[in-house]
This record gives sequence, C-alpha cells and structure tokens, in this order.
Amino acid sequence: MSRPLVVYLDSSDYSIFSDASRRTPELNRIESKLLQLRDENKIEFRFSHINIIEAAPIKTEDRLSSSQRLETIKRFCGCKCLVSYVFVIENEIESLSNMRPIPTQLNHLNDDGIWFPSLADIKEFSYLADDIRENISKIPDRKKRRQAQRKSFNPDGSVKNAAGYLKGTVDSFAKEICSKYPLTEESAKLAAQSYFNNGSTANFVRLLSDSLSKLENISKWYELSWDEATQLSSFLREIGGNLLKSLEQLKNESTVLANDYKLEGLSDSQIKSRMNESFSGLLNSLPISMLKSLNVSHASTSNQEISWELCPSLLTLTTLSVNLVKLNSLTSRKAKNSDFGDILHATYLPHVDIFRCDGNTASIIEQAKLPIKTRVVSKLTDLPKEIENLLMRN
Repeated sequence: MSRPLVVYLDSSDYSIFSDASRRTPELNRIESKLLQLRDENKIEFRFSHINIIEAAPIKTEDRLSSSQRLETIKRFCGCKCLVSYVFVIENEIESLSNMRPIPTQLNHLNDDGIWFPSLADIKEFSYLADDIRENISKIPDRKKRRQAQRKSFNPDGSVKNAAGYLKGTVDSFAKEICSKYPLTEESAKLAAQSYFNNGSTANFVRLLSDSLSKLENISKWYELSWDEATQLSSFLREIGGNLLKSLEQLKNESTVLANDYKLEGLSDSQIKSRMNESFSGLLNSLPISMLKSLNVSHASTSNQEISWELCPSLLTLTTLSVNLVKLNSLTSRKAKNSDFGDILHATYLPHVDIFRCDGNTASIIEQAKLPIKTRVVSKLTDLPKEIENLLMRN
C-alpha cells in the first residue's frame, strides 16, 4: 500500500473545529469525512511549531479556547508533526554547503510529537560538568589539574557530589524548571534530582522533550506560569509586527518610485514594467540576504547555486515574501500582522501533499508559480473532495 498523503491544516481550521459555537451540519460532515480518511490510513494530519504558537493564548481569558485548540490538534494529528521551521531552514543550509540535497520528507516528518527546535542549545541551566572542566583547565600545574579531575569526576565522566556545586535544593531547582518549561512537577523533580546527582542535563533535556510532546501540558503551563509562557506565544506576533513595518516601508518606497516614473512622463504600462523589474531584482537577491542574516558560513554562496532542489523552503519563503510585497505595493491591499505567520507556514509547502491556507495566501502561491507539486486548498469546505481527487490520481 502506498504511504498516506500528508495533509497540513491551517491554524484557522483547528480553531473552527474546536469552537462548539461554530458547529454546523456541514462542518460536522467535513470533520467526519476527514477523520474517516485518516482512520483508513489514506491521509495523515501533521501539525507544526507555528500551529502550536498560534494556538497559544495571548490573554488570560483565551486560556480555555487555547486549550480546546490544542486538544483539537492532538485529536487530528496525535503525535504526528513536522519538525520546527528552524530545523527545516538549517537542513537546507547544510544541503547548500554540501551542494547535494538532504532527503527532506524523511527528516521533516516526526511521529513522536517533537515539534520544537533542538534543545541542545539550552542556556538557562548551566552544564555543570563543562563549567568544572573549564575551571580545572585554568590550573597551571598539570599534576594538580589531574588531581582536580579525579576529585571532581567519576570514571564515567559524571560529576562527584554535584549538589555541592549547586545552590539551593532539588525542590527549588524543580520549581525554577517548571517556571520556564511546560514540565509536570513530577518530571521536573526527576530532572532536578538527576542534575543534582551528577551535574548532567541529559535527563532534563529528555524529560523536557517528553513533556513538550504532550500538548495538554502546554495549556497547564500557561495557567501556572503565565508571564513566562506568553513570551513564547508573543514571538510570532512580534515578528509579524516588524514585518508589517517592513512591508509598509517597502510599499511607501515603491509608491515614491512609481511617482518618480510618472514625473518622468512614463506611461502606466511602462511604469508597471519598471516596477516588475524592481521586484524581479528583489526576488533574485532575497535568498542571499536571508542567508547573510542567518550569519552562516555559506552566506556568500552565489545566487545560481541556490536551487529549488537544494533549498525548496528557503526559496518558497523568499518568493512568497516578494510576491506579498508586490501585492501590497501595487494594489490597495493593506499589510496585516498575520502576514508573517501565513508566509512562515509555507516553510512546509514543499514537504506535504496537501496544504491548507486562506484565500489570500493561496492567491499569492498561485501567482508565484512555484515549481512544487503540492495541492493548495484555499477553502476548508473543498478539502475532502480535493483529498479524494488526489487519492484517485495516486
């Protein structure tokens, strides 16, 4: 049997399905059909990092609806998700440096609910063993360094008497962990006890991963640690605000440029041609600019080397961004804070079979003429039929 089609739902779909006040016979029929296709293993739904952030509450009164959205994501997807967009872009940068594509779908699908970026770079809690080794390395006498090494570490590399190096107690340390991450109190105490025993964060990272994969813990975390949790959910909205300013600035610059062309006596068709040339130049330069902004060693890679085979998500994001700027500059449409999130969802466009999005995003994707076979569906009501049509072709 062929593999199930990967379906990526829009965040608004999870909101609609989770809201009892919006229930209609048609919506019930759509949901029933979608879940039937999933249960028959013809399709699978996968959520993303962005879905989770957009499902999170931004006000205390949103907590119930947020919990319902997260429950709906779990009901449709279970633990099936797509890896964080951070990993997707990093993966493509690695492909670019090696000049060969990395198998994308294999790397981008995760069945264990690991939707978040790598936890390897956690800085909030000190890696005690590394700190001790660094201090030992500063001892000038070699013999004394060896003595300090034997005194501080067990043969397996774990720290002897780690608690002696740490301030506070297991309970206070566990409380600090719970305030920063959506762990249950029991998991936090186990992680803290492990850290106090040997100074290793490995168990902490494992427990954090397990807890983050349980979406119900995220809602509980918001209730208990509102100030810390809302920083996570405000991330996309803050960036969306910055993008809005950038789009408005580009639109203003485009308006000034168009007016200059009018003063030169150019016709409307000539002005449109000149403006399209400007956007074509932006489309060619934006992938390079994005790589430079990521501060990677391959930032100087020539534009010709950035191919759709090597960097499908990077080129999708930049191409759609330019088309969005073009739309906002040459029409009366006003940029919105949600524009960034809508574009960022498209990170996954090359890696799924069916991609749900709103009508405006679907229109931008269509105008961009991306070399991608993914079926884009702009209306939730059309989704069951579009899935069945694609299944018949496969």
